[in-house]
Amino acid sequence: MKLNVSFLRYIFVAGSVVCGMQSLMAQEQFADIVRGIAADAPSFNAERARMQAEVESIKGENVLENPEVEFERLWSSGMADNKWSGSLSQSFDWPGAYGSRRRAATALATAGKFGLDQTFRQLQVKAAESILQIIAANRKVKILSEMHESMQRLREEYDRAWQMGETTILDVNKMKIEEIRSATELEQAIAEVNALKADLLAMAPSPDGIAMDKVMTLDFPYMELLPEDAYTEAVETSPEVRYYAAMVEAEEANLAVAKMQRLPGFSLGYVHAFEEGTHFNGLSVGVSLPIYSRKHAVASAAQLGMAARFDLVARRVELETRIAADYASASALKRQIDRFFPLVEGVNNLILLRKALDGGELSLLDYLQETNYFLRARLDCLDLLRDYSILAFRLNTFASSAM
Repeated sequence: MKLNVSFLRYIFVAGSVVCGMQSLMAQEQFADIVRGIAADAPSFNAERARMQAEVESIKGENVLENPEVEFERLWSSGMADNKWSGSLSQSFDWPGAYGSRRRAATALATAGKFGLDQTFRQLQVKAAESILQIIAANRKVKILSEMHESMQRLREEYDRAWQMGETTILDVNKMKIEEIRSATELEQAIAEVNALKADLLAMAPSPDGIAMDKVMTLDFPYMELLPEDAYTEAVETSPEVRYYAAMVEAEEANLAVAKMQRLPGFSLGYVHAFEEGTHFNGLSVGVSLPIYSRKHAVASAAQLGMAARFDLVARRVELETRIAADYASASALKRQIDRFFPLVEGVNNLILLRKALDGGELSLLDYLQETNYFLRARLDCLDLLRDYSILAFRLNTFASSAM
C-alpha cells in the first residue's frame, strides 16, 4: 500500500512538472512568434531607418564649414601690368558650439534608440493582441462546431421521430431553425478568424510570411501577473520615460548651442596676390557678428526645453495611471475566470442536458434554452480569458522592456 501511495505521488509530481514545462514552452513559443512579427514589421524597419538618417544628419551639422576658395584677376586698361590674387579661407563657429552640438547629437541618438525600443514593444503588444484574438476565435469556432454538430444530430433524430409519428412538426421546425442558427454563428466565427489572420499578415508581410500554421495551433499561454509594484517601479526605466529624459538632455544641449551661436564666428585664410611684378603672401582674418540672425533662437530653445520637461512629467503620469488601470482590470478578470472557468469548462454541460432531454426531464424548448445558456457562458468565459491575456501580456512586456 505504501508503494502504491508513493507511486501515485510520483505520478502526480511528474505530471505537474510535465504540465509546467509544456506551459513554459507554449509561452516561449508565443513570445518568439510575437517578437518575430514585430521585428519584420515594415513600420519598425522604417522607423529604424529614419532614426539612423536623423543621427547622420545631426552628425553632419557638427562639422566645419567647407573651405572657401576665391580667385580674382584684374586687367589693366593702360600700360600697367595685370593683377591677380587668390585666397583659401576656413570659417568656424565659437569653439564651445561644437561640444554642445555633440552632446545634443548624442542625446538625440539615445532618444532615438529608446523610441525604437518603445515602438518595438508596442508592435509586440499589437501582434500579441491579434494572435490572442485568433486563439479566442479558433476556440469559438471549436465550441460552435460542437454546438452545430449537436444540433444537426438532434434535428436528424427529430426528423426520424416525426416520420414515425413520435413527435410534432413544430418540434421538427424548432430543430431546423436551431440548426440554421448554429450554422450561421459558425460561419460568422470562421469569417472572423479569416479577418484576424489577414490583419496579422498585414503587420509583417515579409517574403517568408508569418508562420501562420504555428499561430493556428497556439493556445492561450499561461500569463501570471506580477505584484503591482513591479510594474510601477518599471516606469522610471521604461523606454518611454528614458526617451523623454534623453529629449530633455538634448534640448538643454540645443539651448547651449543657441547661446554659443550668439557669440562671434571666425574665419581664417591664406591670401596670395600678384601686383606690378611682385608676389604677396598674407593672412586674412574675419569675424562674424550675429547681431540679428540669432535674436530669437535662445528664447525658442528655452521654450522647447521647457516643453520637453513637461512631456517627461506627463508621460510618466500617463504610464503610472494606465498601469494602475490595466492592473486593476486584469486582476478583476483573473478573479472572474477563477470562479467562472470550472463551471463551464470542467463539466460537459451539453452531455448532461442531452441526458435530461432523452430522459424526459426537459422539454425540447427547455433543452434549447438551457443549451444556449451554457453556450453563451462558455463564450463569455472565452472573452474573459482573451481580455485577461491581452492585459497581462501588455503589463509583462512593459516590465520586461524596462529591464
